[in-house]
Amino acid sequence: MVPLDPSFEHALIPLVGNVQLDGRALVTDTLYFLGTGRGELALKAVGEGARLLLLGGAPFGETVLMWWNFVARTSDEIAAAREDWEAGRRFGRVRRYGGSRLPAPRFVARPVPANPAS
Repeated sequence: MVPLDPSFEHALIPLVGNVQLDGRALVTDTLYFLGTGRGELALKAVGEGARLLLLGGAPFGETVLMWWNFVARTSDEIAAAREDWEAGRRFGRVRRYGGSRLPAPRFVARPVPANPAS
């Protein structure tokens, strides 16, 4: 059992190996949003060498929007993030990615509230 602060939101990402949460097998490199209200996690490694990343903190308390690879509070912030991405500002480069830099799609749709399960 892994103790948690139940007032925090938590997410779990299995990085390596086979792991179960509450008896359910988890998929590697998948973000599992756990929400608030959990006082502990029942984790079980199946075999050796499992590694996980556990994230947690106080809930934002405001709506969070997502569009493409950007997360922000308003559509204007999303548009500014896209402009900064296209101009090579603010975000830096992804060092371990071997391909060409991906351009952001043209911003036409309105972002939607983030799906906590995504």
